[in-house]
Amino acid sequence: MLKNLRNGTQRCVVMVLCWLTFTTPWAAEDTNPRASKEVTTNAPAVQDTNDTASALNEADESETNAPVTREEFEELEERLFELEARQTDKPLAQAFDGLELNIGGFLTQSHATAYSQESTSAAFDETNFELLISAKPSQHIDLFAALGWLSATRLDTSQPEKREFTVRQSDNPAIILWGKYHFSEALEVKAGRFVTPWGIIHREHFPPTLFSQQQPQHIQPINGELGRFDTLATFLIGVEASGTFFWNDTSLEYSAYVGEYPGPDDRGLVGESITGGLLGLGFLKNKLKVGLNQQAGKKQLGEAEVHYDVIGSFLKLDFYPFLLKAEAYRNIVGGNNNDQTGYYLQPSVTITSQHILFYRLDHIDRNTDEEEIQEDLSETTVQTIGYNYLPVPNIRFRAEYLLHDFGDSQLTIDTPQEKVVIDDGLEYDYQLLKFSAVLSF
Repeated sequence: MLKNLRNGTQRCVVMVLCWLTFTTPWAAEDTNPRASKEVTTNAPAVQDTNDTASALNEADESETNAPVTREEFEELEERLFELEARQTDKPLAQAFDGLELNIGGFLTQSHATAYSQESTSAAFDETNFELLISAKPSQHIDLFAALGWLSATRLDTSQPEKREFTVRQSDNPAIILWGKYHFSEALEVKAGRFVTPWGIIHREHFPPTLFSQQQPQHIQPINGELGRFDTLATFLIGVEASGTFFWNDTSLEYSAYVGEYPGPDDRGLVGESITGGLLGLGFLKNKLKVGLNQQAGKKQLGEAEVHYDVIGSFLKLDFYPFLLKAEAYRNIVGGNNNDQTGYYLQPSVTITSQHILFYRLDHIDRNTDEEEIQEDLSETTVQTIGYNYLPVPNIRFRAEYLLHDFGDSQLTIDTPQEKVVIDDGLEYDYQLLKFSAVLSF
């Protein structure tokens, strides 16, 4: 069909050129500007095949003896060839009927070496590819999807004296899928699977911009002696309402949400009826930012499901080249003494646009000092010393040295008569050296 259309357009071009060649007095001046003006005015308005034919008919119906200058002839010739290009290159169907469609993503590769008491284990521990798609069907609607492919091997911490990387596993998660309606700056409503609006780093959920290769959290995910542990639901499937108010250099942001935790099931959280919110104040065009968080839901504690409330606060100071991020929280679980607390501090300095140094201190206290559970080992401190190198803006190389401190190697057992302390003599601390590279596009 396109081939026939192209041939037909070419024949029309040849006929017009031949007609102009034999009927145009080149030496004469433009004695009838009206006719030439009609031709040059109608030609640019042509958009499809029917308009092309109409323009040619109008040229035939104009005064046949009207002289045309060489410049006008060349202009008409150029416009006709432009029409031909438009017809032959025009798609038969429009792929996306909206204002914007953007596609990007990133690829991360990391290598880690774990140093424990009796062994050293190394592996290319994570390969992560994510495809990011955003669309804007209309002025008030935004759509976003993050689709990933992850191949990873986790560090087995079940044997303190011999930590090794486990069997590699792969996953193809639909990480983020949401739609948002923008009423105004003061109100946006989001529905789908989204990142929980909590604190600072967790909301900065774009790994190519993070100083650390570890996915963002309110604190570092701790794979400690008591197993994988998450304090709150970091992803939700539900609805969120948010907005921002501005006064000169001051801003007030809020967020309220309700949803379900989408898993995995080994994090100690029960995925139903999770609610929460965020309130933040920004000063000096957000160079200083403070705020509060809250989340409530259910948690699996032993054989029982108990209610939990997490209350947190955050602070951000951004005075280039210095940047400080800090968060703290308290998790009130089931109204008993097993409240968990934690915090992190992350100062950094940007030496140049290509070189960044940072330090991070994470501390978590699970306060599990009852029912024959290790007391000191439930307190974990992780220190990270890191360096980022950006040869170009969309490539980031990272080097990180992590020191995991699990406190003393003693076991505390509470009995009705006394508190017994047993030292097993094992060294639970270990170090981790990580290198990673991320390419974003």
